[in-house]
Amino acid sequence: GVQLTLDNPCVAGGVLCGNVTDGCGQVHVCGLPCPPLPSDLCSAAPLLDVSGGYAVSGYFDTTGFTTDSTPTVTCSAMSKDGWYRTSNVCPGWRLTATTCGYAKFDTILSLHNNCSASGASSVCNDDDAACTATGNSGCGSSGAISCSSTISVVKSGSPSPVYVRIGGSGSSAYGVTALQLTLTDPCVTQGVTCGNITDGCGGNNVCGPPCPLRPSDECASAPA
Repeated sequence: GVQLTLDNPCVAGGVLCGNVTDGCGQVHVCGLPCPPLPSDLCSAAPLLDVSGGYAVSGYFDTTGFTTDSTPTVTCSAMSKDGWYRTSNVCPGWRLTATTCGYAKFDTILSLHNNCSASGASSVCNDDDAACTATGNSGCGSSGAISCSSTISVVKSGSPSPVYVRIGGSGSSAYGVTALQLTLTDPCVTQGVTCGNITDGCGGNNVCGPPCPLRPSDECASAPA
């Protein structure tokens, strides 16, 4: 006999997130809500929520993006850039952004405090020499290194979003990538392995067991 099977539009289209409506008007749930695509404009940058310590975008294509002149990038010429903004990052925490394992073209990443001229990037990166991921392609024999960018900064000042800019290294560099964000707590960023640290949001971060007591300069106040 003949066996007939039907794959729903999620499977047939390879869609792993969000919903798909078929030709009969039926909605099929393919997975969790899809992450937002980056904006071509800093002022319209969508949110990637890092409050849980980690966030990753879906894959996106920068081919149709334009190049912003403001805020400026300090490390290299960037073209066809897109933007995300994070949820508030507390002072003392390190934010790391990377395209390692995702980029299919030569990316540049930069981090900004805001979208105005005063938001010029404090840090940016073109090639991540430490990236050895196999997901990168399209950049020749050293694809993982020359495609990828990784950048990090320890937040200072007051709690606020960080604007993450993703673009190409040169006018012919554009295509498909995704962006991964991670947060590292103040215990790690400051190399503290005992006691607690209070971050810039008032959060208590436990770094390890109670720290040993320091000796006193006076016999009368010697700790037990």
